[in-house]
Amino acid sequence: MRRIMLTISAVLLLSFLTACDTASGISSTENSVSAAKNDASMTENSISTAENTQEDGGGIEGQDWRTWGTIDGYGNLSLDGQDIDVCACVFGDRVELYYDEPKQNLFLQVDYPEKLTNEQYEKATVEFDDYNDDGNTDVRIIVGEEESPEMWWTFVWDKDDFVYMAALAYPPTEVEH
Repeated sequence: MRRIMLTISAVLLLSFLTACDTASGISSTENSVSAAKNDASMTENSISTAENTQEDGGGIEGQDWRTWGTIDGYGNLSLDGQDIDVCACVFGDRVELYYDEPKQNLFLQVDYPEKLTNEQYEKATVEFDDYNDDGNTDVRIIVGEEESPEMWWTFVWDKDDFVYMAALAYPPTEVEH
């Protein structure tokens, strides 16, 4: 769609330049037309290049995704004796944990027990700590100001995944089984 709009814009520019040159009697019409065609060609080539170099997720190939991606937190997870550096991306229904590396590579996704409202999502942050004293790093999603949060959910490490712990939530909640 953008390519069509830019091509139409280039044609309109070309028509305008031709009309201006004709109206003013300038004999450089061919130069203006040639320059407009070159500009339109360069614009189309730029669009084509940008479209072809995008990776999954909208990033630019060869660039570190952490420079253009939206990252809401960084942390080091100690899980079963292994340390893993991660970047956290907070969404309305989950947190995606990526390896802290130039190539975007998903480590794990943590799904919320319920979807956040848009207002809650705007205030959501992520923290990493050992909340249940088992030696593994856990994940906490906090909604609200750090000094007075409205709520938080805690997910503890359980062998190969994070599990929601209602007992470590604020305000305390019950999970239906």
